[in-house]
Amino acid sequence: MPMKSSIPITRLMQQMTTILLLLLPFTTTAQIYKWTDANGETHFSDKAPDHAPGAEKITIPPANTIATPIREKAPAQPSSRPLAKRYETLTITSPTNDQAIRANAGNIQISCQLQPPLKTKRKHQIQFKLDGRITPHSGTHCTLSLSNISRGTHTVSAEVIDADGTSLIQSPLIRFHLLRHNQN
Repeated sequence: MPMKSSIPITRLMQQMTTILLLLLPFTTTAQIYKWTDANGETHFSDKAPDHAPGAEKITIPPANTIATPIREKAPAQPSSRPLAKRYETLTITSPTNDQAIRANAGNIQISCQLQPPLKTKRKHQIQFKLDGRITPHSGTHCTLSLSNISRGTHTVSAEVIDADGTSLIQSPLIRFHLLRHNQN
């Protein structure tokens, strides 16, 4: 019959180990006997030998013990290396929120501002999103040129990502209105 769970066995083993550890001091208090045989060899035993009635009982003094002092947790030492400075702000500077842009060809320029500057040595990049979709132009510059954008209301945002694609900071969403001449 298969066992349902190993938890009861583990608990039983823990209980048995605890009981054995509690009984351990009683086993060390047994009497010890010493005697010398006919050949001059010295023997020790925990039982009195029947063939050596002159066996000497040896009294063992208690074991030396030292109480372990309770050690308080040491306070965390400040690192000698300064923490990496995180990005504080990322904002879209152009277009401004709710701006109407006349561009008959549908070309627009998006600009952002990042403080502190982009950490290119750590392979950080700026990624833009237009209408919630990532643009194919991620890079190290805080500007993006888009062409042939359809007329209407759009949203744009920027974010800094690390080499793994994890977002480190994201700008607020900006809404703008692109005005194009109707070709109909």
